[in-house]
Amino acid sequence: MQVAEFIVDCIERAGGAAEPRGSDRIDALLPAALDPGGREREVVLALDPVALGQESSAELATIGSPLLDALIAHAAARGTTSVAHLTPERLRKKNLREEVERTLLFSNGRVRYEGSDPDVLCSYSVQFNFKVSFLSDERRERCYVIPVNLWSNQVNLALVEHLAAAATAERPARFPDASSVPVSAAYATAQLALRRRVGEEVARHQDRIRKRFSVEYLRISDYYAQVTRELESRRRDGDQGRTRALEGKLEAARAERERKLRELGEKYRLRLHARLTSARLLAQPKTFFRLLIDRGATTRTLTLAYDSLLGRLEPPVCEACHAEMTRVHVSAEARLLCAGCGAK
Repeated sequence: MQVAEFIVDCIERAGGAAEPRGSDRIDALLPAALDPGGREREVVLALDPVALGQESSAELATIGSPLLDALIAHAAARGTTSVAHLTPERLRKKNLREEVERTLLFSNGRVRYEGSDPDVLCSYSVQFNFKVSFLSDERRERCYVIPVNLWSNQVNLALVEHLAAAATAERPARFPDASSVPVSAAYATAQLALRRRVGEEVARHQDRIRKRFSVEYLRISDYYAQVTRELESRRRDGDQGRTRALEGKLEAARAERERKLRELGEKYRLRLHARLTSARLLAQPKTFFRLLIDRGATTRTLTLAYDSLLGRLEPPVCEACHAEMTRVHVSAEARLLCAGCGAK
């Protein structure tokens, strides 16, 4: 989006009106929410300094100007959601049985395949974008992109590398919607995944911090050890007044050392701050089909999805621990469990 488009869109979404005049000016009615004085007013916005010089009543609205900074701040606080569509070049509808046999292993159950044609449904994911700040003696920030499949409520990190190339604002042909979990449940899943990923990063940060802390700790300890030795060397037998003065200085040096070390510990203590900066709903057509799984007299239906964009069968989810599984254990109660839960 160009600067002029952003300005017009931001003003209109805030309840004002904006109309470009040529390529370098915008006639606008700024709503009270965008005016520093908190009042609605008409203004001419100049998109470059040349246009500003040609119209004395205009206000500059370009990169770095106070007005554009205010618009960006307004949009950043509100424009936090969007929708995108992911459309594979072609949807796979054949040879899905072979895909199942290559990907999944079933134990304690007999698998049958329905003869009906697979269904193409619109499956949704939510792309949660988090910014995490790592604060210690220095500040580092990192963005984490965590897409969550709303059909399975599973994190799908493999989707991240395809988002830039495949996501478009144009809606493709309509398909019936697949079932979805609430977004709040997907957000909880994304938070758990974020904790795991941040935990890996924390270990690396703490290793760097530990090395810098050790150097500072030794420097402070050596300094006050030297101060203590110098004070101790000034002792004189029989001079009680001098001894009391030295004891006071030694105690003050010990207290100062402890204070410095406490400050050092606080300085190098790693603190984390994470916030959700934006979210994007991703709509994607996928192929859904069903298997019949027999365990004794009980028959279970297992619905699977094939993702043509990633070229993979989405693994089913364990009914006990809710983790994806490629080995499906059918329990005596005909529950579909992962190998770990099936062994309990």
